[in-house]
Amino acid sequence: MAERIAFFTLIRERGATYTAQAVYLSAPAAVFFAVVFFGGATDAWLWVSLAVLLLALWLNNSGSAAIRPSS
Repeated sequence: MAERIAFFTLIRERGATYTAQAVYLSAPAAVFFAVVFFGGATDAWLWVSLAVLLLALWLNNSGSAAIRPSS
């Protein structure tokens, strides 16, 4: 229940794009914690997929702000 409230609060406060990016980062964060706390094994594909994900998030955020026409 608390997770849903936090999710919808994040959408209301920051918007859908920011929330989607936070959701995309939750999976690599879970893998990181599994490696640190449980000694999980990693391979090259994990690091390649993490790099692609971070590149996609960077590209999404690096664009210029939308130009809004004046009325």
